[in-house]
Amino acid sequence: MLDRYAVDGIEYHALRTRQSGALRFVSLHVLVPPDWSVQQGHELLERIEADIRRALPPVTVFTHLEPLGDPSALDDQELHRNDTP
Repeated sequence: MLDRYAVDGIEYHALRTRQSGALRFVSLHVLVPPDWSVQQGHELLERIEADIRRALPPVTVFTHLEPLGDPSALDDQELHRNDTP
């Protein structure tokens, strides 16, 4: 489902799913071209979240927007991020 956004240069990572009782959760990081406006990124995330909610109802979706090409965007793929030297 998310791969259809790749034609627009969109990537994603850190896709995680979990369930707690009857509640389901999906989280992912979405990478967009660095010249996109905040508004463009927001609109994309709204579409992606709606797609996921339609495919997996009921579900709570968390997204995180990042710019493509920023090396720090890859630092947060692990479940635990350790920022201490």
